[in-house]
This record gives sequence, structure tokens and C-alpha cells, in this order.
Amino acid sequence: MDASSSIRPRVNEGLSRAQPAEDSLRLSLSQREVWLDQRAWPASPHLNIGGGAYLEGPLDLNRFRQALVCLVAESEALRLAPDSNGRQVLLPAFERDLEVVDLSASLDPRKAMRQWWSARIREPFVLDGTPPWRFTLLRGSDDLYGLTIQFHHLIMDGWGTTQVMKRWSEIYNALALSVICPPTDAPGYRKFIAESHAYRDSPAYQDDAVYWRTQVPEVPAPLIERRYDYEGMHAGQLPQSRLVEQRIPRADYERVEQQAAGAGLTVFNYVLAALALYFSRVNNVQEVVIGVPSLNRSGRAYKSTLGMFAGVLAVKVAVHPDMRVDELLGATRIAMRGALRHARYPLSDLGRELEVIRQGRDGLLDIFLSFERQDYSLAFGDTPLVDARQLFSGSARYPLGVTVCDFHPGEDLELVLDASEACFAQGEPELLGRRLWHLVEAMRAHPESGIAQLSIVPSEEQWAVLYGLHRDIATHEYPPPFITLFEHQVALRPEAPAVVWDEGETDYATLNRRATMLAQRLVAQGAGRDKVVAMAMARTCSMVVAMLAISKTGAAFLPLDPDAPLERLADILEQSRACALMIDPAAGGRLGQLHPNIVRVRWNEPLSDVSEAPLPPLTAKPAPRDLAYVLFTSGSTGRPKGVMVEHAVLSRRLAWLSRAYGVDWRDCSGQSTQYTFDPSLIELLLPLINGGRVALPPPGRLLPETLPAFAARHGVTFIAFVPTTLQRYLDGCAGVQGLKLRVACCGGEVLSPALARRFVNETGARLFNVYGPTEASIFATAWECQGSGDDTPLPIGRPIDDTRIYVLDSQLRPMPLGIPGEIYIGGDTLARGYLHRPELDAAVFLDDPFQPGARMYKTGDRGWLGVEGNLHFVGRLDRQVKLRGYRIELGEIEAACLQVNGVSQAAARLVELGGKPQIHAWVGAADHVTAQRLQSVLRQRLPDYMIPSAICVLPRLAESTVGKIDYDALPLQQPGSLAEPARPPGTALERELVAIWESALSARPIGIHDNFFDIGGDSLAAVAILSAIDSRLGCSVPMYTLTEHPTIERLAIALGKKITPPDMILSLSPENGRTPLYLAASGHGDLLRFTELARLVSDTYDVYMLQPPMDNQLKDVASLAELYVNCIVAQGREPGIMAGFSVGGVAALETARLLKSSGAPVRMLVLLDTIHPRSIVGGVGSWRALGWLVRTLRIQELSLNGRRLGGLVGDPGLVAQVMALRGFQPREFDGHTCLVRSSGLANWDRLFFGKWRRLLKDRLSERRVPGMHGSIFESNNINELAATLNAIMDERHAA
Repeated sequence: MDASSSIRPRVNEGLSRAQPAEDSLRLSLSQREVWLDQRAWPASPHLNIGGGAYLEGPLDLNRFRQALVCLVAESEALRLAPDSNGRQVLLPAFERDLEVVDLSASLDPRKAMRQWWSARIREPFVLDGTPPWRFTLLRGSDDLYGLTIQFHHLIMDGWGTTQVMKRWSEIYNALALSVICPPTDAPGYRKFIAESHAYRDSPAYQDDAVYWRTQVPEVPAPLIERRYDYEGMHAGQLPQSRLVEQRIPRADYERVEQQAAGAGLTVFNYVLAALALYFSRVNNVQEVVIGVPSLNRSGRAYKSTLGMFAGVLAVKVAVHPDMRVDELLGATRIAMRGALRHARYPLSDLGRELEVIRQGRDGLLDIFLSFERQDYSLAFGDTPLVDARQLFSGSARYPLGVTVCDFHPGEDLELVLDASEACFAQGEPELLGRRLWHLVEAMRAHPESGIAQLSIVPSEEQWAVLYGLHRDIATHEYPPPFITLFEHQVALRPEAPAVVWDEGETDYATLNRRATMLAQRLVAQGAGRDKVVAMAMARTCSMVVAMLAISKTGAAFLPLDPDAPLERLADILEQSRACALMIDPAAGGRLGQLHPNIVRVRWNEPLSDVSEAPLPPLTAKPAPRDLAYVLFTSGSTGRPKGVMVEHAVLSRRLAWLSRAYGVDWRDCSGQSTQYTFDPSLIELLLPLINGGRVALPPPGRLLPETLPAFAARHGVTFIAFVPTTLQRYLDGCAGVQGLKLRVACCGGEVLSPALARRFVNETGARLFNVYGPTEASIFATAWECQGSGDDTPLPIGRPIDDTRIYVLDSQLRPMPLGIPGEIYIGGDTLARGYLHRPELDAAVFLDDPFQPGARMYKTGDRGWLGVEGNLHFVGRLDRQVKLRGYRIELGEIEAACLQVNGVSQAAARLVELGGKPQIHAWVGAADHVTAQRLQSVLRQRLPDYMIPSAICVLPRLAESTVGKIDYDALPLQQPGSLAEPARPPGTALERELVAIWESALSARPIGIHDNFFDIGGDSLAAVAILSAIDSRLGCSVPMYTLTEHPTIERLAIALGKKITPPDMILSLSPENGRTPLYLAASGHGDLLRFTELARLVSDTYDVYMLQPPMDNQLKDVASLAELYVNCIVAQGREPGIMAGFSVGGVAALETARLLKSSGAPVRMLVLLDTIHPRSIVGGVGSWRALGWLVRTLRIQELSLNGRRLGGLVGDPGLVAQVMALRGFQPREFDGHTCLVRSSGLANWDRLFFGKWRRLLKDRLSERRVPGMHGSIFESNNINELAATLNAIMDERHAA
């Protein structure tokens, strides 16, 4: 026996005695905060705390265990046993054996220990009425151990963990010396529980409440955007952490510490000030609220008591741009002092007062700052504890947690960033950590400087965003004008086709000769270098000739839409001071009076009129710095403005396109873009400078659906799209053979990830997502799309040749990687400026502060640079609105809408109705998309304040002439566009939820469309509802589920997904937006035949199979129908058509009835050879007789209707459904029903089906298909069955 064990009774005599009986205790206010948080995220490990450290030296394991037993005996906190319902008991005694794990076989035991600790801390505690802590000793050798202590935050805080280790060491060492360990004089945790509740009922609590409501009068605007989807998001799970640990050299830390002490500050003030300055700068705000923990141990009173005391303070720091560094540091000290004087107030009470969850937020705070300055310099005997480290659960409770760990004097510290994967991309937290310490060092070095002078971006990151991003970009000093390159192709391949159209073509020589002749006419009209010649022409070869002719003169071409209003055309011509206007002869009557110099271009002149003699050379040739074209775009004042682009700029863009697209003489463009829109230059000029062909569709407005057939006729290999035309192009590709498209670009609007994937996968072509205003010549960045990926918004790429991209703040300072700012474009591909508008030039064409002598263009767009160098688009700065104090990007709402299956267009605007501002949205979408469905999806992606008050679903939104959404043409919406007709609860689940809500909210009656927040719901009521759902329905759900589904109807849908057994619904065909057809199976043996039927009807239906649960737990038909309703509603689609085969038709009937009462009526019900259950062979008795016969006669191997008799009577799904018929009486379905009968049962027609006719009367139609019950699915009959189902759909549409 270990000698120390003999003195154990004496040691215990000196320890505090436990109470003799089990006590039931309330949670302290600190514990209640933790429990509410766990209740919001059940089964999440984010509230696990603890640490790990090495023990270097020998360890007496028996003594180590005995010391732990003594520690538990004296500590009330280690005997607290909370449960998931917010109760706890104090156990009179509790012993848990120390877990010992042998890792001595590992090649690197220390590394293996760290990995073991990290994995274990991610395992959630189960609050089952036992103390939630676990201590584990990992053995590396006889002289190396790894110890980890882990707790649920309900019973321990960070300071408490240090006291656990300290006291454990004291008891161990006392045992080793065979002396009595002095008892702890710390008060027990029960005393703190009582004091915390006394505080709740005291005037001090009311005073603290006033203080915090004054400090934080409204929910702070988010400081960190949720930017990414993550695994588990839709299941209501917390995102994972991107955990980053960065070393802070002890010498650097001590320099800051020394300077702080001299000013009456701490290093904590510096880090808090760095966070406040950083997030105020990147969000352009002057107040920042940051979460900070407080010990809350009443000074020294509870300093040594184990337990959960800590609270969280919402510290508000004012950050004014004109502050000095020392003033900001002083502000943090004042803010902390004020907060600590009111530290006992529960943060959840403030959150409930401010209705945080109504805002779609799960807390007041985005940032949490903690200093873990704990001394782990202790030993167990002669074995020291070394290299202690805090462990993190891997779940991100806050968007950002920042922890400074100082565990060992003399060693370096750790700066730990616990960053949410929903907010930060890989690599961003590392950069943020370096920025924060950079700011700390900058404040130390420049205490009297203005904070505006401090850069939030370290020098190495500044170099990366300003110079590193552009170091590999190609430059072209003075490339030749495109017209020169075209003439090279004329000389190389004069007889090659240059322009083709449905009725003909022309070669390079002819095209060039006509253009030269026309150019000579233009010279006579005054055309020449830096002059402007306008052209208002239809899409014909004349248009191409005119463009080339203007360029040959050295003048700039100005394309105009011949169908534009005459007033607009006249205004543009007046502004441009064009020396001539070129038109089609047929347009003379309308356009002929717009300009004194009208040039009519006749492409259809006979070729014989074109002399073969050499034409006299043109005297003026365009130079690279001459104007190539002028394009007029919409101006912010309503008057259009002309963008001037030089030849060298255009040629640089065409050079990149030629290389990136790999264009040569074999290529053909499809000229689908209106020529007043600069992407048309890709289609018009890129082929002509590379010896390829331009294919011209017929003149007039072009339907994108007709493009595929046109492209196939002419062998089009590249084309330019906007997202709307891309969607419609793909729709038009169905059935078109011979497409040769190999590369395309898409820009002008946000391209949805789903549409990009669809294009790449369906066409096999390359697709570039591009960005750039007209002022940057066609586009400035490009990103090649992939055929796979998720629905995260696509990047718009990296800068292309001769282009620089900056993301800057309002003071033209570079924004950090990953942080949005305004996009600026630099380089040698900028427009010269605005035609005759120098005042506009001065506003947006600025000196480039990073490239002496260069310019940059202020785009007015918001975006951010990812760590990989790709630019990401956020939206227009002038489309950022403010609603209820929140800054909202309308583009973000539109992007979220575009991620919904079936939505091809989206628009959002801030409107004012009755003096109340609100957001309205419009979408162009497929038939199955509804406003309610959209709002449901948006609630999963956007905070509450960004959810549109009204959503208008249209087949297509109006578009401008260049294919963009025409916001001015959006129809007005009325308030209440999302209102739904009231109805009673239709399912058992809805009825159960009504009862739960009425109890929790003490209100009745509650309707299924009543919004939880509008009827008085708060965080406490939410917890009561979730607890009741857990106990009454056996379904544990996070707070997230209720806040995103705040009506009983929507909550029932969400819960239906969770409580429905798996594999009850299977999708048997791709979801193509067609009418859903739900087929209720007869049992578990219908999958193969239903799959073949689904294939045959896939052009008409999206098919789903419903089957009984595998566990054979069916109480009755109604309970099966309830499950089927949950399955159908959970799809988020209209119910469509409900059908059932054989006995499955009975469940289908009851399901259709429930869906109708639930406000989701099916279009029709189809009974596939379903015998009425009250007929002589349709009930339980007949089935039992059949089973007895099969077993008695041993005829299991015989086949009936394509199934073995043994399999038939042994099918648990079939048996369960038949048994559920006991006592069931079908009730009338108030809707259209079609009875499909097999010809093989014709002789028993009246017996089997007569009662259906009497029940359903004139709402019943009938059809007959060949076969005998199950054989209707056999190969010789199934085509007829499929045709019948397709015809039923047509019949229903006709009705």
C-alpha cells in the first residue's frame, strides 16, 4: 500500500466538509447566462473551457488520484450537477476516477498529447445531472505526462481553472509530506448563488440596468459581416473556428507594459484601443462595443473559490478621428472603469431589453477580448507543470474572439484569434492578428500622434495590396490601334470571311475597301484625329463598315441606339459636338433632322460600283494616344456623360482578351451585345484583329433564347453576356445541336454561382466573371468560373493587363485584405475622361497616390480583396441605405435572392410607404418560387433588418437596352405583400406548438401566422418554448431555429425536418422546377419501379417517393399522413400532385386532406389502383388471411404482380400500412381526384372501387391502364402508365 494512503483520513479532517444531503439549487446569475447560451445552441461544445500542460518528472499516480478525491470533496463547484432544463443539485459526495491514457508509443508524445487535448475539448458535455468536468492524464513516459482539465462553463470560469490546479497541487504535496493540508478559507459557491439572487432583487440591480441602457441604448450595428456559408449552418449549428495562435515576444510585451504603467494604464488598454481603432476605421463608425469578461468575484471575497463567477461586459469605446493616441487609451480606461462598477448586471437582460433576437442576432457582441494572465508556476512534488496552454472548443460563439495568454513569466505570450469561418476566410485571422499587434506597437511608439495618422495595415501587407498584387501584370507601352491590326489581317488573308449573317457574308478585302471609301467621304465632312463621328445604325454589316471607316479617319466613333428617344439623341449629339451622324438610309425620316451632316451608309450597293482601282491613301492615321471611341453612359444627375477612350487603352484590353481567349483565325464571335455597351467591342473587334469572323444576328431587339440556334448556324466560339442573357441563352440551348461555343465572359451585374456552374457544366465552355466600368475600358478584372463549388458569391477576379486595383477608405488609405472599401482602378487602361466635362473628371479621375504621375478612377463600388488576391464585389456605394440605424447593402439582398433555386433576376430598393421606410424586393423567377418561400430562405441568410417587407415575384423583370434590370420600371408593391390568409393549425405538430406558445407567452389565442416577436416574445420566452419542444417532442433545437422561423407554421416546417425519420422521402429525379409529384409507396419494395416511372415522366414532374418509416412504428393512417406532410412541407415547394399506389393511396388521401387544412392544398390527388379499405379484400382481415395462406402452403417463392409472395407479406412497410387501416374510415377529400385502375381488376371493379365513387362523387375522374395491379409498372405497361400521368397533368391545366 502507498504510505500516503494511511494519512488520508487526517488530510481529509482538514478539508471543508460536504453537506450530508443532496441540495437542489438555483443557478447563480452567472450560471444562468451560460445556461441560456447553451440552450440557444444545444449540443454545442462552445462552452467547454479548460487547458492542458505537461508534467516533467515522475508522478505518484495513486497520490495524484487521492488528491483529486480530496479536491472534489472540499469543492462545491466540482459536485454541482446541472441538467439541461436549468436546474442543478449539489451532490453530498462524488467521485470520478482520473482518466489515464497511455501515449508512450507515439513517435512524438508531446505532439500526440496536444492533438488529444484539442480533440477532447471539442466533445460537448451532456448536462444529465452529473458534474460536467473531466480530468485526464496522458502518459508519455515515466518522466513525461500531459494533464488536461476540462469543464462546462456552467460550473467553472477561467480564473477557477487556475485555482483548481493550485489547490490540487497543494493537496498532492501535503499527501507527499504526510501532513494535514490547511483547509481553504474561501466561501462555498452556494453563498455566491444566494448573493447573486439577492442582488437581482436589490436597488443596485436597477441602478446597473439604468447604466447599461444608457451606455447601450440600441443594438450596436454589426462590426463583422457574416460572409460565408458553412457546413451545419442550416442545421442551426455554430460555425467552426479558424484558430490562430501568434507569439508575442516577451521583450516586446514588456516594452508596452512599461510604457502603459507610466501612464497609469495596462497592456489590456492598448489591445482594447487597437481593436476599437481598427474596427471603427474599417466600419467608418465612431463607437465600438466590445465584449470583455469580468471576474465578478466581489474583490477578494471569492478569489480562491472554485466555480463560475465571470460575467461579460459590453464595453463601449468612443473613437473620434481627431483623437490623439493617448486620448484613445484614456477613453478605454474610463470605459473599463465605468463598466466594472456595474459588472454584476447580466448581459442577457440587456439583450432582452433591446430585443436582440428580433434583429436576427444571437448576441449584442461581435468581438470578445480576454486577457488570461494566470500563473501556472506550480509543481506536484518535484515535478513541475510546464508549457500550460488554454484550449479552445473549435466552435465560434462570436465572430471574433481575441485572447492574450500570459501563463509563464519569462516566456513569450500568445495572441490567440478565435475567428468564425462564417466571417473570415482562410488566412484572414493571421493577418488580423498581425494588424492588431502592429497597432499596439504603433500606439506605444507614437502616443501623442493623431489616431488618423496610424495605418491599420502593417507595411508588409500594404506592399502586398499596393504592389505585390500587380507585380506580375503585363504592360503594353504603346500597342498599335486596332484598325492597324485589322489592316494587317486584310493583307494576310484578304479572301477570308470577315463578317457573316444569315443571308450572306463578306471577306476582309471587301470589308476593308468599303470602309476606306466611306472614310474618304467622312474626311470630306471634317472627320479626323480627336474628332467625333456619331453612328445610329442597326445591327448590319453597314454598322461594321461605319465603325472601321471612322477609325480609318483617325476620328472616334460614337455609337448611338437608333431606337432611343429623339430628345436623348439630340442631347448626346449636342454634347459630343460630332462632326457627322451616320445612319441607315431607311432611318432618314426619323433621324435625318438630328444633325446637319448626315451620312447614309448603304451596305447593299452593288459590288460593281466599287472600283478595283487602288484607293488614294487617307492622310491621317490614328495614333495610340488618339481617341478611339466615345460611349455615353447614364449620369448621376440624369444627363448622360460621354466616356472618352483612347486607341492604346482599347488595344491593351484587346491584347489581354486575345491571349486569355486564345483567339485566332478559326474563331467566330456572336455579336449579341448592343453596340452602345462596351462589351460589344469584344464581339466586333476581337475577331477582326485576329483574322476571325463576326456573326451578326438579324437587326432589332434580340431574344437571348434565339442565340443558341444562331450560334450553331455560324459556328460561334465566343460571346459576351450579362447574367440575364446568359440565363436565357442556356434556356434556349435545349435541343440545339452543333454548338461550338468555347469561351464567354459575363459582367454588368452580379453573376450567381448556380448560373455560372450551370453554364460551365452544360456547355463545356470557359466562362469569365468580369468587372469594370466603361471608364476602365470594357472590364478591369476577370475570374474564370468553375463547374463545381457552393453558393458563396463569386469573386470578380484579379486585375488584368495594364490595370491596378485598389480598395481604399474615404481618406484614400488602403483597406486590409478581406475588408470592404471603395474600389479604385489605376493603370494605363483608364479613359481619358468625360467629353467636355472637366468638372466630372476632377471628381473621379484622381492622382494615384501610390504611382507618381499616374491616375486612378473612383468607381463608387464597394468591394474587398481576398487573401488570394481576388477582388470581391459588394455593391454600389450609392445603393447603401440606412434603415433603423443599420447600414444595408441592397446588392447583398439581391445576391441572397439570386442564390435561391429558380431565381434568375433580383432587385431591391428602399421605398417609403405612409412615411415609413422599408425594403421591397422584386425577382424574376420560375413558377414554383413564391414570395413566402423566398422570405423563408432569406431569413436563413440575412439578419432580420435586411428582410424585405414585400417581395414581388414576376416571370421576368424589365430590362434596359443593354440587358440590365430597369429599376425605374419595377411595379409598385402594396404593404402586406407577404401576408398570408389566417387558418387554424392543420397538423398535430402545429397544434402542439400552439399549446407550447400559448403557455410560454401567456397569451391566447395564438394563430399559426402570428410572429413570435410581435406577440411579446423575448429570449426568456424563446428558452421556455425550446425547452418545451425538447421535453414534449423529444427534439432539441437551437435558438437559431426559432429566430429564423418565428411563426408556428414556419417553425413546424423546420421541426418537421428534424422529427421525420430518415429515408421517408427520396427524390427520384433532378429538380428542374417542374410540378412536384409525390408518390406514396405501398411499402418498402417500390423504389425500383417508381424510379423507372420517374424517368419516364421527368419532362412533366419532379418526382419524390414517400415510404413508411423503417422502424415499423405506425400507430394509424393519420400518423403516417402527418409524417408525409412534414416531408412534403420540408421541401419548401408547393405540394403539387399527391399520388399513392395500392394501399399507399389511402395514406395519400389522408395526406392530401391534411395539406389542404394546413393551407398548402395539392393540385390534385391520384389513386393508383388503390382498393377502398372498407371493401371485402381491402382491410386487415383479408391481409392476415393471405399471410396465413402463404405460410401454411409454403408458397413464398410464387410471384404475384411482379413480387414474391414471401417478400410481399414480409414487407414491413406494407404490413405496417395494412395494420394501420384497423378502424380507419376514409373521409372525403375536397379536391379533384383521379382514380387510375388496372385493367386486370376490371372484373372486380364495383367491389374494389365502388366505394370511392360514392365517397368522392363528382370530384372523381377515372382512367384505366393495362396490367394487373403491380404489373402496371412492368416494361410492357409502364409507358402507358407514364403517358396517363402526363395526360392527367395536361387535363388538370386545362381545367
